[in-house]
Amino acid sequence: MQASRTPVREALHRLEVEGVVTRLRRRGFAVPPSSTAARDELLELKAVLEGYAVRLFCEQITPEALAVVRGILGRAETALRSGNCRLAARWHWRFHAYLSRWVTPRKHLGDELARITEQLMRYREAEAPSEIACQHVASQHKKILVALELGDPEVCERLMRAHVHGEDPTACLAPLPMRGALHRARDAREAKRDAVALSSHADRGAR
Repeated sequence: MQASRTPVREALHRLEVEGVVTRLRRRGFAVPPSSTAARDELLELKAVLEGYAVRLFCEQITPEALAVVRGILGRAETALRSGNCRLAARWHWRFHAYLSRWVTPRKHLGDELARITEQLMRYREAEAPSEIACQHVASQHKKILVALELGDPEVCERLMRAHVHGEDPTACLAPLPMRGALHRARDAREAKRDAVALSSHADRGAR
């Protein structure tokens, strides 16, 4: 490649810091195997940061910003109705990316969320997402949208955390550690309670 050792060494050190490669004693570097425990830890951190992001968004929300969220989810729904799950998944990703912008001004939090998201991408399957998975994600996003419309930051945060914990791009891996499972069970219970409250509110509004 006609490259000197210095830039190659610097690139490897940067990849090591980012967790992409690990150093082998007197043998250079290697790409570590995917780890269930590592993925679980990343999801825990992502859930906390994205939950905090949607809370900030809800606390500072404007009609224009809410319209952007509705537009993103509307395009995802249109893609899903047309059977284009890959496009729907891209719009779902943009939903998360847009909400995550609210922690970006907090440099350390924004940088950490970007790093975690990038690392989790290594666990995602290359195939197009299934229609059932996309419909499930769309349903969870709609609940978050309703909570945003109601202006309830606490409910928004709980729903987002439960949603992130529910993401499972590597269903073929072994069960996650008990601590992570307990956290997800707690968030799932709270999210279910919030969903009932949101549904009751929507029914009253329809009347």
